[in-house]
Amino acid sequence: MNFPELWMQQRDLDVDCVLFSTFSDDPIFDTIARAHAAMHGYWVSIALPAQCAPATPSAVIGPHGYPLRHARADGPEVICVDLNHADPALDLALHKARPWRTTARDGDIYAVRRVIDARSTNRTSP
Repeated sequence: MNFPELWMQQRDLDVDCVLFSTFSDDPIFDTIARAHAAMHGYWVSIALPAQCAPATPSAVIGPHGYPLRHARADGPEVICVDLNHADPALDLALHKARPWRTTARDGDIYAVRRVIDARSTNRTSP
């Protein structure tokens, strides 16, 4: 969860869903999983043992960063969701934000505004 390079690699591999299993009773894991889902535009399934559920229940998080379904916090449960690319609630995350972020990361959207200035390349001169 705490190694963003691995999550970026999954994005670069154009995955639809990352399945993440952990044994943690730290509630920050839910927040970080939601952030990764939203930043990279894919579903995240976070699976935890039932004894960790009071802090962070298992969940499936949508590409918009919101949980689609949480497991019960009082015992074991299997949760299922459809990974629906046509869901109108996910249109912005999947079909607008994810492609825009890909273009932004490549640097193409700002290429026309790029300034070539000696001060940008030689940073040791006064």
